[in-house]
Amino acid sequence: MANAHPYYPTRRRSVPYPANSTTSWQCSTTRILIGMTTPVPTRFTDEELVMIDKLVDNGIAESRSAVIRRGVHHLADSVNRARVGASIAESYREQPQTPEDDELAMASAIAMTEAEPW
Repeated sequence: MANAHPYYPTRRRSVPYPANSTTSWQCSTTRILIGMTTPVPTRFTDEELVMIDKLVDNGIAESRSAVIRRGVHHLADSVNRARVGASIAESYREQPQTPEDDELAMASAIAMTEAEPW
């Protein structure tokens, strides 16, 4: 099975399905549908297409579609990280560190440094 999809492995049956069975084509169709993508028509300026093509030429991705998918994942990750950062900053504004917290953090850092087998 050299062409098996890495994320959706398939198994071959040792016994073939009966000739009147629809199960064999149903299994095949299910495997196809699992990995299927949905086309999303969009428009790009000439400059944007040049940028996308340069990324493909530089080996960043294997196709324009892959570059765009990668960009979507990068944007989603960026937005998520910004939300988490804002949440952490808000929690520090609501409950700021005290001098006691600083002293405890310094004592812990010193203890961890001294415990290292330098």
